[in-house]
Amino acid sequence: GEGEPILIHIAGADLHPERYEDPERFDVRREGGSRSLAFGYGPHVCPGASLATREIVIAVTRFLERYPHARLALVPELLEQTASFISNGYTSIAVELS
Repeated sequence: GEGEPILIHIAGADLHPERYEDPERFDVRREGGSRSLAFGYGPHVCPGASLATREIVIAVTRFLERYPHARLALVPELLEQTASFISNGYTSIAVELS
């Protein structure tokens, strides 16, 4: 009701089908990925966003260079999502390395 506090779930904005086609599918090559609100926006943008983005690109690239045949150890539908209103993710992601 009137005067009640609200919490806006920023991550939900990146799941809107008008923003991204098939928004729940993970796609590192997705067009418009830089429009994500994961690091905030405008004067509230995370000051480490650029560094964090570069770090993950380097980490994933190096991982795949070292383990080019890495794959999930179970089907994606069995991954357990974290019980969090604030962030999206999984409790663990088991991979097989060969």
